[in-house]
Amino acid sequence: AVEISKLLLEMCPESAQCSTHGGYLPISFACRYCSPKFCWKLIQKFPESIQHEVNGEPLFHYLLFSSDVNDSVALAVLKMLLEKYPRMVRDFRWNGMSLLHYAAGGELPRAVEVCRLIAQAFPGLVLELSESGQQPLHFACCRGNLPVVEYILVMCPTAIRGESSSGAFPIQFAITALTDRNPQAAVEVVKFLLSVDP
Repeated sequence: AVEISKLLLEMCPESAQCSTHGGYLPISFACRYCSPKFCWKLIQKFPESIQHEVNGEPLFHYLLFSSDVNDSVALAVLKMLLEKYPRMVRDFRWNGMSLLHYAAGGELPRAVEVCRLIAQAFPGLVLELSESGQQPLHFACCRGNLPVVEYILVMCPTAIRGESSSGAFPIQFAITALTDRNPQAAVEVVKFLLSVDP
């Protein structure tokens, strides 16, 4: 199937832009079923595909944060995009949030690695406010995503005193958002935040 697809792309490059009646591009299927290299071939033929929306969700978000996509495919494609199309990664916004905001609140194990790769490439995103006035660290605290909280604070210790537009600190997000939903995660995040800056 991959060999046939490569042949189709060589003979008819515009096929990378053809969508199904449901709005799915070839790369939508490649993310789930093919190798990272083949995903990359599709992106090279039609770079805008990564921002194409299906069912209200950009492919970029689906690729990085859907459990339908294999970790190795998602991370390999992200690394290639960071190398070849860095502005596309840096400038991506959906619902007023950067990819780093989504990674910080992500529940998949690979969200930590996605967060690390994006934050290393664009350290300025660590302190950027979303449209709702929150930094990525605030999202990580809300979700009890301790590995991301730890990584962000190692990379940018001053983020612990970063205020949201409403004046709340990361520790307040951890307490208010987590205590009812996941009390144990709230305790762990608060414990860590206090160990960094009592």
